[in-house]
Amino acid sequence: MKREIVFNVTQEADGGYIAEALGEDIFTQADTWEDLRTNIREAVEAYGFDQPEKPSVRIRLTREEVRGGGPVVPPGADVAVIRHRREAGGTSPPAS
Repeated sequence: MKREIVFNVTQEADGGYIAEALGEDIFTQADTWEDLRTNIREAVEAYGFDQPEKPSVRIRLTREEVRGGGPVVPPGADVAVIRHRREAGGTSPPAS
């Protein structure tokens, strides 16, 4: 059975990414998603350089949002629509 390494990726407040392999001592980081994928591939190759079969890699992006009393507004969302729905007791914008 082919071994699989799962990476949990966290996006930092500055936009960069940190990747940590679950169950393995492999860590890497990058400023962009493309660079992170390259760094993960290189880190896995270096970690298992003496293994005959290369593992498959799964990357999971985790995003944390901290609410400080106001609504969490997704990028590009219409703030007026969200505010209107919130004041009316709803939590999501009306369907277009």
